Amino acid sequence: MAIEEKEIVGYKALDGNNCNQYGQQFEEGCHYHREGNISFGVHGNGYHFCRYFEDTFRYFPTIPMEKSLRPPYEEVHLAKVIGSGKIVESFDDWYGYYGLYSAENIFIEHILTREEIIALALKLERNSDRLERFVSTFLLTEEEIRLFMRKGAVITQAIRHYQRELNLNYQEKPKQKKLGTKPVLKGEKNV
Repeated sequence: MAIEEKEIVGYKALDGNNCNQYGQQFEEGCHYHREGNISFGVHGNGYHFCRYFEDTFRYFPTIPMEKSLRPPYEEVHLAKVIGSGKIVESFDDWYGYYGLYSAENIFIEHILTREEIIALALKLERNSDRLERFVSTFLLTEEEIRLFMRKGAVITQAIRHYQRELNLNYQEKPKQKKLGTKPVLKGEKNV
């Protein structure tokens, strides 16, 4: 559905260099414009963003996801954005993702710190679908896990599965396995 001449506030995930999945770098406080017919999707045109911050990590997960086409990102930044001009709205009813947008114009209002991301998540309701999506796609530290374990049984179960059973924890510089490499055993040479 197309929305004309309206501003929508949302969030956009970026990699550790503030780039989108196509390598375009973004800066806080800057406006960006896309020419052409605006459409949503992998082959769409426009600046993609989500109404809800936790939904952005579906596209930039920091936890390995089953059937994912790409390995997890080591570092993800989250930008608060304002989309304007021609905007196309989309959704994924099957997985419960709504408020997905592609906009002709986007303004990068603020790039959140990790602490600000965690504070946003802590404001979500106990046992909510939104909070469950967050803990299933955003790699947490041990301290952060303890904070979220208080958010109800559903969230505790999601944390156990996505944060514990995968045996991962966020570290200052995450050490995630690189695909296609094997560990070097003692006495072996790395080729």
